[in-house]
Amino acid sequence: MGIKKIKWYLEFLKVLNSPFKPLRLSFYFGDIQRGVPYFLPKGMWNVHFVPLGYKTKWSNTDYRFEWSPALSIVLFGKQLHIKIEPKIKKDNNFSFYEDSYWSCWLVYEYHTDTTLSKEERLKHTMEIYPCIWSHSNGEKTTVENHYYYILKNNYKKYTYE
Repeated sequence: MGIKKIKWYLEFLKVLNSPFKPLRLSFYFGDIQRGVPYFLPKGMWNVHFVPLGYKTKWSNTDYRFEWSPALSIVLFGKQLHIKIEPKIKKDNNFSFYEDSYWSCWLVYEYHTDTTLSKEERLKHTMEIYPCIWSHSNGEKTTVENHYYYILKNNYKKYTYE
């Protein structure tokens, strides 16, 4: 594997030097159950590293998060799966916030001027990718600004401007 491919695989680590919350590791050990990403690992032993998975849908800024980076190690039919995920609250909305986290970061990383400050880049990201969602349970509709859940505390003040 060449240096260029390794850089591409690890590109998601740039999120650590951004306004977005840090990352954490999530571990699983047991029978082979975690995909990498479209198939289950096979055989008595193997190692797979999966980079951040995403695609664009309708425009070059319309990112769709597919899967988090992960490392899967299979030995003697057992799997150690290490998922690299955003350090956001794990509740019923985790997968929705995880999707917003990576989608917003991709816009921040690839569609803002890197010569600007982090604050200016974040404001520009919010202009081109608002990340405001509404949820309805039939009786009540709730509107949420997902930036509030995915940004480091000292950047949350920009979510209300």
